[in-house]
Amino acid sequence: MFEFILDIFFKMTTFERIIATFFMLIFFIALLVFIFTYIKVIESTKEEE
Repeated sequence: MFEFILDIFFKMTTFERIIATFFMLIFFIALLVFIFTYIKVIESTKEEE
């Protein structure tokens, strides 16, 4: 799976590579924010009990 992604990545043009990297960064940041928010929600519900 990872080799398949790398294969596509190396076949891309520079412009496509920049866009792909940009979207990967957005996805990664969104994932971190989601995890952080999820942990905060769990902590707040534990405090209420």
